Amino acid sequence: MNTRVGQAGTTLGLAALYVLSAKLGLALDPVAGFATLVWAPSGISLAAVLLLGPRAAIGPQAIAARDRA
Repeated sequence: MNTRVGQAGTTLGLAALYVLSAKLGLALDPVAGFATLVWAPSGISLAAVLLLGPRAAIGPQAIAARDRA
């Protein structure tokens, strides 16, 4: 049970970090007409998958899928 709770906390934490970094990246408008020069959420997702395994991608993928719909 504890591992599931820990996994859920990690997933929710990564999803929140993904959303916050996305909002920050979009708030920085360095060049007119472009969303951002560097998309930090991609790096955060990649680092999470490399460090924590494929299950870490669930939170960011769910947020990205929600935003695409």
